[in-house]
Amino acid sequence: MHEKHPIVMIFFLTLLTTSIALFLSTAWARLSTPHHIAILLLTPLPYLFTYLAATSTASILTPSNHSTHLTHYPYDHTLYHPARLCRTCHFAKPARSKHCGICRACVARMDHHCVWINNCVSGDNLRWFLALVLSLAVILVYGASLAYSLLQTDYAALSADVRSRGFLDKLSIVVARNPSLGAVGLLAALSAPLAIGLLGYHVYLIWAGTTTNETGKWGDLRWDMADGVVWKGERSVVYGNGNKVPGGEEDGKPTWPVTSDQVVVRTTDGRPPRGGGMEERGGREAWTRCWTLDEVENIYDLGFWDNLRDALNLGVS
Repeated sequence: MHEKHPIVMIFFLTLLTTSIALFLSTAWARLSTPHHIAILLLTPLPYLFTYLAATSTASILTPSNHSTHLTHYPYDHTLYHPARLCRTCHFAKPARSKHCGICRACVARMDHHCVWINNCVSGDNLRWFLALVLSLAVILVYGASLAYSLLQTDYAALSADVRSRGFLDKLSIVVARNPSLGAVGLLAALSAPLAIGLLGYHVYLIWAGTTTNETGKWGDLRWDMADGVVWKGERSVVYGNGNKVPGGEEDGKPTWPVTSDQVVVRTTDGRPPRGGGMEERGGREAWTRCWTLDEVENIYDLGFWDNLRDALNLGVS
């Protein structure tokens, strides 16, 4: 679990393939042509999207693409500050990136490492990951509904002497006659809420303009705010060198629809920051203590539809 290994992905694909095979071996002959067409269209999708998500490596930072990834997102000076180096890769960390200890590489727009695809979910393959989860949710709901419909037909066809028994007895008889149908239908019914919930969570992240990784960072920031060690200032006031951040932002700054003059930092002693190029100018108090996340801007939140376009790697308006 601490290194990149395909065993979980193999288990996932094996379980999916076995379940589909068991279900169709019993149900195929009893289904109508429209259902046949729907099954033939839906069944290949999880395999296709798993392959696309698992083989995507464009978000892995390398010496050849590092400068390009630096221009994708601006630093928000809240969660991401310029001139920060990855201690393992020794790269200047692009905004929204994170070093993955399992992939052993820095990943651009890192969301999380997913063992089901044996890869990081990131800016390049988030769309395929979402498509995978969506296709699984549709297949699970569809499979559970088909199993219920067929078992209900068998239930209605029970003989009169069997119908006089209790509900659980009748249900056990129906399932015993179609064990594959019953088992796969139950598995699909129990798994569908998990897939729907995961999809819903990522839709929420898109709506909020954040990622799984950033959600953790915002949570840490909230706790630090409760401790009274988070301070906010205006860069035009904090830095006395023409708003140029010490250490410098890289050349070729990204074109981003939202800009902010804020800078948010933590201190170890709860006092306003000093040194490192952070000064007060013109006698104006440079820093104010932050107590809630409502006081901080999230420049990566462009509204749901632009957030969705960005998540799907379609660019933003």
